[in-house]
Amino acid sequence: MARKGADLQVRFIEESAPIWAHLIVADDNIEQFVGGNRVVEAVDGSPSELAELIRMAGRDMDAKEAMVWSVSSTFNHFASRYTRFGQVKDDVERSLRYFHQDKLVLRYKRYAVQKTHKPGVFNAHKGGISAASSAEKHAAEEARAIAGMLEEFAQPYARLPKPGEKAFCGLIFKNQKAVKAKKKKPAGPTTFAEGSKTAKGSKTASGVKPAESAERDPKPNCTEARLKLAKTKRLIAESLAKEASKATSKVLKKSSKK
Repeated sequence: MARKGADLQVRFIEESAPIWAHLIVADDNIEQFVGGNRVVEAVDGSPSELAELIRMAGRDMDAKEAMVWSVSSTFNHFASRYTRFGQVKDDVERSLRYFHQDKLVLRYKRYAVQKTHKPGVFNAHKGGISAASSAEKHAAEEARAIAGMLEEFAQPYARLPKPGEKAFCGLIFKNQKAVKAKKKKPAGPTTFAEGSKTAKGSKTASGVKPAESAERDPKPNCTEARLKLAKTKRLIAESLAKEASKATSKVLKKSSKK
């Protein structure tokens, strides 16, 4: 029993599972689990490193009050964490939404999975998400998802790659320690002008009014922000359209050779 679409399949699991259950969700094209430089075995009736990893993650989530570890293991029942921008960028969006809510995602960097195909890339012969799509549709949904996430909630945690930067998932994740340090940076010294008056012409209660700071942020220009966002969406769409065109050409060349 399941739902059509990778994003809806995970949501089905979230909604149907018992509250506080520790769930493991894994793609059907995983070939093996890898820990460091070795394959992690899961053998019944004997000590299993993979099983211990899962148990450890459950204990860590309880201790740290986290709601998810890695990408798609969840006992969440809150709609605010549901993905909304389709299945192409579902994993990226889910990780960002959990971090947005909890400010915490546990990731065990010594462990990874090896897949039969490069994830997140359209492949007409791969099946899965690509099966019911095309290179153009895949690129268009990816562009909409990235722009939608950044516009709705993800700007504090991710950004678009700069020219020359590699972003395997379409986004560059921001270093949260650096972001917090920047926010906590102390302001410069405040100067005071004795006997200065307010805008209405009356003095302040103490007779002293803080001088306007040279670094004071102006009010945000909503029109300018919308124009910047529209430009960003257009640039993403153009970039992804080029990549989709290249992918389609490769597929057609392989087909013609056959």
